[in-house]
Amino acid sequence: MASPQVNSSDTIHLTNLILPAGLVAPILWGTAKQQPAQVSLSMHLTPGFATAADKDVLDQNTVHYGLLSKGILGLYSTSTAGLGLRDFVEGVEKVVGEMSRRQDGTSRVGSWELEIALPKAGMWADEVRLGIVCEGEQRVGVSLKWLGIKCRVLIGVNDIERTRPQPVDVDLTLQCSGEGQEEAVLAGKGFSCEGALVEVSVVGARTMI
Repeated sequence: MASPQVNSSDTIHLTNLILPAGLVAPILWGTAKQQPAQVSLSMHLTPGFATAADKDVLDQNTVHYGLLSKGILGLYSTSTAGLGLRDFVEGVEKVVGEMSRRQDGTSRVGSWELEIALPKAGMWADEVRLGIVCEGEQRVGVSLKWLGIKCRVLIGVNDIERTRPQPVDVDLTLQCSGEGQEEAVLAGKGFSCEGALVEVSVVGARTMI
């Protein structure tokens, strides 16, 4: 997931945080289902945490990653059920917004990215990932990514090499643009694209045999 250009290279990474009750997200057929989920988040600090490093203390230019993790997990404090995609994303945006503000009201975070891994959301893919890119408190990008989609295709230059379909792993990224497309993804639409890709590969292989 590409990051916007930022002035600082100082970044805080929160990697593979396991959500206690998962998320309610679509599977291949678009049916919403509670499923396990892991979250990774990167925050690009501005102007950077040099002042905190010099004094070896947390200050107004950095973020406590432990409190950040607790804030995200705290979204489940009033419910043991899985949250929906939109509710969870909006909850994380609120947590990041609150933790980004300095005492004087300015922001210590120039941009940040959220990635949600859903290993049970696909039928043929090893994993489906939802990506969110924000600048400050403004959402600027949403993407869906399927990793390791199992397709059967014909590979080879000569006819003798193309006698039967062979297994191929394919990665597919759907980059959404515009508020309408972004909201559609958060509403659970677009997860069926994996099936369309597999169907194209199957039909193509049959046609060439």
